Amino acid sequence: MDRATRPSPEKFLTILLLACPGIVLLLYGSLGAYARFIADDFCSFYFSQRLGMLRYVWHEYLTWGGRYSSFAVDSLIASIGTKGLPFVAAAVLVLWVVIATFMFHALLQGETGNRPSLVLALAMSLTTVFAVLAVSPRPQDTLYWWNGMRTYMPALLIAMFHVGFLYWAAQHLKNRRAIVLGSIISFFIALVNGGVNEPFSAVLILFFTGFTIFKLWTRQLRVQDPLFFFLVAAVLGDALALAIMLLSPGTEIRQALFPAHPPLLEVFAVTAAGSVQYLVDLLRSPQRLSALIAIFFISTWVGSSSQKKLSGGTWILFPIVAGILLSFTSLLPAVYATSELPAPRTMIVFSFIMVASALYTGLLAGKWLSTRAVAQPRLGWVLLLSTGVLILLSTVINARTLYASREVYSSFARRWEQANVQILQAKNNGDESVTIPALNVWTGPGGDPTDNPRYWVNACTSRYYGLQVLGPPLDMSEPETQPNQ
Repeated sequence: MDRATRPSPEKFLTILLLACPGIVLLLYGSLGAYARFIADDFCSFYFSQRLGMLRYVWHEYLTWGGRYSSFAVDSLIASIGTKGLPFVAAAVLVLWVVIATFMFHALLQGETGNRPSLVLALAMSLTTVFAVLAVSPRPQDTLYWWNGMRTYMPALLIAMFHVGFLYWAAQHLKNRRAIVLGSIISFFIALVNGGVNEPFSAVLILFFTGFTIFKLWTRQLRVQDPLFFFLVAAVLGDALALAIMLLSPGTEIRQALFPAHPPLLEVFAVTAAGSVQYLVDLLRSPQRLSALIAIFFISTWVGSSSQKKLSGGTWILFPIVAGILLSFTSLLPAVYATSELPAPRTMIVFSFIMVASALYTGLLAGKWLSTRAVAQPRLGWVLLLSTGVLILLSTVINARTLYASREVYSSFARRWEQANVQILQAKNNGDESVTIPALNVWTGPGGDPTDNPRYWVNACTSRYYGLQVLGPPLDMSEPETQPNQ
């Protein structure tokens, strides 16, 4: 085989990035087959089926919270039903990869000046989605639990689509009419995404504002450029979304369930402690740390071949500082509202920001290194080899962990199906109530019906089935979870 036809190391790495993360994502999708309705999923189905999408969103806005986009997604559960729920995780992952591929194709062309191949964009997409899940403490809560999924996943997917749109629009929408249209689209994407949840809305406002300042400061953007108008529209859309949510009557009602707001110093202290603990856990976990470092090396490799160079190395610190600030911000509103750190499932937003920060830091580092006296072939080989080793390591560890966890989800699905048959049989017999054994929901204590008919899980389950559903007494030694909002 001559040199011209010999496979390049870049091709081997691309294949590795397609295969290894792809295997892990397939495992994630396959475990979704055991997804069943849990706790407040029953209420979501009942009210969305009874009211329809628009009335359901309005009802929740008035009585529970302002997250209008999240409630709109929640209303889809009535159409999906119990038969469609096992396919949701796989569908979300496929949609995520498609959106991320679009984003990387547009972003890499805008940031590097090179037109990336679709295969490379897909490889980076698979690896990034894999990394976000690998770095997150409890990704299963946002994949296999419907209410956990609709509260966080839409925000991440729409955010990536918005970034892709901004880069695409900056390259294709040049005349005045196109710029106005692009600004309107950017505004409405932000308005939709900002309505998913309040903390992420605050993160988006800071992100788009900071990104605009960064681009202006580094003279990569001018006020008269189309991208400037698209970014301003994004900030305005997110700001309006946050205002709509905070002004919701349901937000005030929901806030009454929690203690009074703690002093600001305490809020910052609790948030800082939670952030530090997350980072410590990250550094202690080979499967999480290797995925994050691999993402950094991949983007450094891509940036090193960029046509756009970065002369000032200090700018590499910008995405690092921004990542720390945005990650901190993602926890701050929840701590302020509830006086404690939010549930581990919320850390998928924190993880998403960490991965995004590593990606952009690596991209800038690669653009800067390509201008140094480092030999290009040697740099490329180091990055390729390091990335390959880290991806293989993280893939093996994550795949083994997922495979070992299959019994947790499959056994819950069996218990759920048995309880479902028992409840439906009691309903057919005309019984007014039925007592089921403990489901031992994998999300943790508090997700099962109890012997208290007024317990919120009982209320949701009973509404769904149309008869009183009871369970074993609640173990008061275990913490009681709250509805996922």
